[in-house]
Amino acid sequence: MVSTSLVLYANVILLVYSSIRTLCFNPSSQLLFAGSAVGFTYCWDLRTRKLLWSNRVSPNVIYSLQHMQGDTSTLAVGGIDGILRFQNQNDGSIVSSCVVEDKLLSTFQSSSGSIQIRKGRRLPEDTYINIDLIPKTARPSITCLAVGMKKIVTTHNTDDIRVWKFKSNISL
Repeated sequence: MVSTSLVLYANVILLVYSSIRTLCFNPSSQLLFAGSAVGFTYCWDLRTRKLLWSNRVSPNVIYSLQHMQGDTSTLAVGGIDGILRFQNQNDGSIVSSCVVEDKLLSTFQSSSGSIQIRKGRRLPEDTYINIDLIPKTARPSITCLAVGMKKIVTTHNTDDIRVWKFKSNISL
């Protein structure tokens, strides 16, 4: 059962931050993360009931964010701009940003549909990302994401599902 104080606290969060579009709770750290309609991500510590950080990671709506179970370091964030971002859970800084290259490496036809293999690309970390310079085909809107061991699955407004596989030099 949820305590009354937690319910009241949640009401305050929703009143103050009414543009919230997605939530994610990390029980390992007691942190609550949120993504907003104006591209901000937020982090609250539910033990102290304080906002720890907020960061504008995108010029547009954040539709989904998630962490790997038991992980207290990285948060995966996706939204309407189609860029998959990784944030540091402790301070909200962007660790990395990725898109998929336009070039098709190979394609397979199966009974469940077409499978395409494309290579991902990490975007420059310490510069402003002008999303207009990245083709829309490389960054369809991320409508939902799920995080696993060295993989992230994203759904898109183009009716496709992407499985992002990462090499060991990127920690999720």
